[in-house]
Amino acid sequence: MTEQKEFDVFLSHNSSDKESIRIIAQKLERGGVKTWLDEGQFVGGAHWKQELYEALDQTKVAFFFLGTNGVGPWQDAEIDYLHNRYISSRRESPRIVPIRLPGASIDNLPSKLNYLKEIQFVTLENLDSYDEISKLLKIFLEIQHKHDVPSVETIKYNPNSGKIERIQKDIETTKKESDGLTRKINVIVERLDNVIDVLEEESLKQRKLKFEKERNSLEEKIKQLEAKLAQL
Repeated sequence: MTEQKEFDVFLSHNSSDKESIRIIAQKLERGGVKTWLDEGQFVGGAHWKQELYEALDQTKVAFFFLGTNGVGPWQDAEIDYLHNRYISSRRESPRIVPIRLPGASIDNLPSKLNYLKEIQFVTLENLDSYDEISKLLKIFLEIQHKHDVPSVETIKYNPNSGKIERIQKDIETTKKESDGLTRKINVIVERLDNVIDVLEEESLKQRKLKFEKERNSLEEKIKQLEAKLAQL
């Protein structure tokens, strides 16, 4: 048997939704949840099917993602295996949490998996929002607390994480806008060195002044955002 890395949550998904699952996995990891995602788990020469089922045998919590592309063939096999384990354990373990990705409908669920409709689906509407991902963190914490899942580190959940992420994005966007204005100003400066027409020169100076004012305003906004960030 191949030695499996410890993990907290198995991420069952359709490979067509891989990009979305990567985003979710990264954010869960930042929240302290160790995830099992197929990519990066298998090394060259590995018996990947064997390793997959070994991981499924160790799974205590599984997030089942339903996307607009429906359920993938291996995802179907994974959830069947986990569900059979759940029934065999007298509905104790593993816990399966069905999750709808943005735009997905429960109608995308094949009829053979209708038993999942008996479980409350979690709906994700915007993967860029930390508040959305925090739903999954909270669910995991509740399961961990209720069932005392072993070998799981306590998650350090920061209630301000959503605000922090939004402010960081605002800072990044504002800096890009400021950099764009700097480039425009530099172009004008180069043109001013070669301009001959007086009217054109005056027009360029006015545009330069306008862009400089806008850039100063953006720089002030960045300072205010950074001050807010420092308080969180």
